[in-house]
Amino acid sequence: MKSIKKNYTYVLKSIKKDRSLIPLSECLKDKTFIVSGASRGIGFNIAKKLAFHNANVTIVGKTLTKHPKLDGTIYSAADNINSLSQKNNCLPIPCDIRNEYEIDNVITTTLNKFGSIDGVILNASALCLNNTLKQTTKEINLMSSVNINGKYLFGQKCLKVMKQGHMLIIA
Repeated sequence: MKSIKKNYTYVLKSIKKDRSLIPLSECLKDKTFIVSGASRGIGFNIAKKLAFHNANVTIVGKTLTKHPKLDGTIYSAADNINSLSQKNNCLPIPCDIRNEYEIDNVITTTLNKFGSIDGVILNASALCLNNTLKQTTKEINLMSSVNINGKYLFGQKCLKVMKQGHMLIIA
């Protein structure tokens, strides 16, 4: 156990000493990213960090109005991100990633506003916090259609228009 802690501490110290990560702002400046599932949580925080480092960010989500059980909407997330960044570089677009026409709208609107897509973060997901043995067919179909089909379709459509760049799938 001491050996693992010692090695872990060494890795952390090495990361802190690595100055190659400092010019991140310059690397991301004027790059354009689409982040799905960005109304809250991981997607929101990724979008916030990208915008903070001067990237253009299109945030995608289904939550348009305040939900009794969930924090944030894509509009409140965009307001929050734009207030932290140096320029208004966050564009909120409503989209259900299971709907190919809504995905096409996200891509077209992003290209019209920012000119290119340099990266895509596929973070949108559906999770039913129910015991596996008690999950209904409706819950299973929702999770499959969003977490598998929706992410694949969104990624495929983005890849068709990206000249180069990166895609991150958060599953």
